[in-house]
Formats: sequence, C-alpha cells, structure tokens
Amino acid sequence: MGGAAIITAWRGNVDPNLLWTAERCSALLAHLWDGVALTSCNGLVMYANPAFERMFGYREGELTGCSISLVHSPYEFAGLGERIRTEALAGGWSGEFLGIRKDGSELMVALRATPFRGGDGRSQGIVGVYRDVTAQTHVEQERIRSAQFEGVLQTVRRVNHEVNNPLHALMGAVELLQMCTPEASSEVSAAIAVIRDSCQQLAALTKSLARVVRMATTETPVGLMLDLEGATKQAPPDSDKLG
Repeated sequence: MGGAAIITAWRGNVDPNLLWTAERCSALLAHLWDGVALTSCNGLVMYANPAFERMFGYREGELTGCSISLVHSPYEFAGLGERIRTEALAGGWSGEFLGIRKDGSELMVALRATPFRGGDGRSQGIVGVYRDVTAQTHVEQERIRSAQFEGVLQTVRRVNHEVNNPLHALMGAVELLQMCTPEASSEVSAAIAVIRDSCQQLAALTKSLARVVRMATTETPVGLMLDLEGATKQAPPDSDKLG
C-alpha cells in the first residue's frame, strides 16, 4: 500500500503533513529488508511495507485497518501488546516477542517501536521496525543446551573416573582372595561370589559410561554442537571380566 492510499484511508485521523512524509518515504520503505509497520495510537495498521507483509505471510494491503495484534502469538504472555503500545507512545519500546504468521506458524521477532508525532508535537501513532530472529534464537538455544549437556558430560566423566579406579583395585583383591582361599567354606565362597558379581555389574556400568564420556561438543560456525560420533563407537574389549 503506497503513501497515497494511506492518505485516502486516514486523512481524517492523522496530520496530513505526516502522511505526505509517509508517501515520500513509502518507496524507500518498500526496499528495506526489515519489516516496517505504521500503526495508529489504538493499534490499527496504517501501513506495512512488503518485507513486513512477507514476514507474516499477508498479501499487499491485507493488514491495513486491522489490529497489529494479529501478528502477536496468542501464546505470548497476556498484556504484552498493550505494554508495547503504551511504552512506544511514551517514548519507545525495544525487545523480542513471539509472532504468528497468517498460516499459524510462529516466529521470534525483534521489534523497535517509537512514536511518530504530528506538527503539534503530539503522538499520532507508532512506527515499528520488525526483524525475524528465529534462526538466531534457535542457534542461541542450541548453544545453551550444548553448554548444559557439556556440564552433564563433565560430571559423568568425573563419576566414571572416581568409580573405575577403586573398582579395579577391588576386582584385583577379589581375584587374590579366590587364589588364597581355595578351600574356603561355602559361606566364604558365597560371599566372595556376591562381591565378584557386584564388581562385574559395576564394570558393566562403567563400560556404558565410557561410551557416554566420549561424547563432546564441537565449535562450529553456528555455535557449539553435540558430537555424537564417539557414542556410536564400540567400547574397547573387556578387560574387567573376573574369572
């Protein structure tokens, strides 16, 4: 929708000088990568540039006269739209919100909203500059999850090390005990068997942990990513079987 159409639709509501400026600027706004929307003080869309319409999946001019709340996800916390409008009219609002396209799909949007004023200095509406930051947000979330997972891996590595060392010492002691007591009573032999079986169970557990601790995070152009290759490798041959 060009500036002339804006003047036709809003001549009685907005300073004509301001609309003339909008008409002159509409050609420039049409070529911006960022979405730009001009809304009235009560939140109705007066103008949306092509980038804004593409971002939210609307046809040219389809949003004109509609509430700007159409592009706010219903899952966003209640009152955000009113807060943006109030703070923007008071001086400005900047932040991110969960947006929704015409087809119902969601996106993360960075918005900077400021008031535009008429010749008398009073606010006539709001100019909002919108940018789709869904991809950047996803990368940041993946980076956070990877960092959290790396912390878990560090704990698993430490536990595996602290369990594995005394376990091997205990396994050696059991073998030595079996060798030194070939004619032990049935009660002693049963106790040794229980210890041996418990050691073998712990050995199986540390073997599983060994697969996990080979997982790591790798720095990539888009941030930290999990390296799962090590987790699929075969564990080293058993060296912890008891006779």
